Amino acid sequence: MASPRVLSVVWYRVLPARFGGQKGIAEFNASLSEHIPLRCLCSSDNDPEGAFYPVDNSLPVGKWQVLSPLHWWRILSVVRKTKTTHLIVEHCYYSFAGMLARRWLGTPWILHEHNIEYLRFREMNRWWWPLLKWLEAHACRDASLVLFKTENDRQHAIRDFGMDPGRSMIVPFGIAVEGRPSEEEKAKSAQEIRSRHGVSKNTRILFFSGTLDYEPNARAFRLIVEDILPWLENTWSDPFVVIVCGRLRDPAFDHLKKLHHARLMFVGEVEDIRPYFLAADLFMNPVDSGGGIKVKTMEALSYDLPVVSMEHSASGIDLTLTGGKLRICPDGDIAAFCRLVIASINDQSHIPEAYFLHYQWRHLTRQVADAIKKLTN
Repeated sequence: MASPRVLSVVWYRVLPARFGGQKGIAEFNASLSEHIPLRCLCSSDNDPEGAFYPVDNSLPVGKWQVLSPLHWWRILSVVRKTKTTHLIVEHCYYSFAGMLARRWLGTPWILHEHNIEYLRFREMNRWWWPLLKWLEAHACRDASLVLFKTENDRQHAIRDFGMDPGRSMIVPFGIAVEGRPSEEEKAKSAQEIRSRHGVSKNTRILFFSGTLDYEPNARAFRLIVEDILPWLENTWSDPFVVIVCGRLRDPAFDHLKKLHHARLMFVGEVEDIRPYFLAADLFMNPVDSGGGIKVKTMEALSYDLPVVSMEHSASGIDLTLTGGKLRICPDGDIAAFCRLVIASINDQSHIPEAYFLHYQWRHLTRQVADAIKKLTN
């Protein structure tokens, strides 16, 4: 068989990658392109500058593009023109294009599932979630290979969608860094962030970040302000602040801007989140709903931070690789969560090197490349 030539179809903005989901695609593609030739076909609001692989940003902007047969044909045209041998569809929305590529062009296609998509829209009470479930189930059965983030998601697809388990594999969210940051980097960022936001040297910084106009993250923000902060303030004697970063553009979530607490610093969307991770004393993740592996937890661990998480937000992470840096409480147990925050704040241990070796993108995408090379229609 000829050497693979992969086309990755991304219907929304991921370049430049700033948020967790964007990083999950952009870094995956960049790393996979080191193993096999890859081209990305994406929406026009993507900026190709700085990408390590060819980018064709000729798809339109907007959710409804995925329903248009004109754009399915556009994808098939690019497959033919570039002599693509394997098609990767990010999320299930462009699955019809993948199905047509397999049937009409004989091109094996790969579905990259970042979570069980219909579940989050069912949770948000979107009326059309049954239609999405039908599409997602059909896509999982039809794809030549399905990439899942967690074993729980994979088992859901086997059980509820009737997917062939032999045509699936686990590819967790990876990390781009190859080792923990130096103490010098952390000290420099701590000085910068403390100066920027007027945080004294002896004040503990608890950190949370996420796309806040997404209901599971919005709920976590409300839990922080309404439950976690009051509990800590009434129980903990150490001076502390909670810094929250995240996108908040959807007017439906404007109520979050009205949340207030004396120890809360909501800084909104930031250009570079890295200094905040480096400056923090602890990352807390009270997200207790939504699908897939939690990018923010993985990122925080890669910065050598102690992490306190609800059980849901630790799903899919191999605890044997975290060296005790990740501490988990049952979903919804605020008191247990806060006690773990206090117990973990002085943790001076380091994330093991095994964590980086296992979750580094280069390692993960090498396995994907090997699987792609074995695929036939």
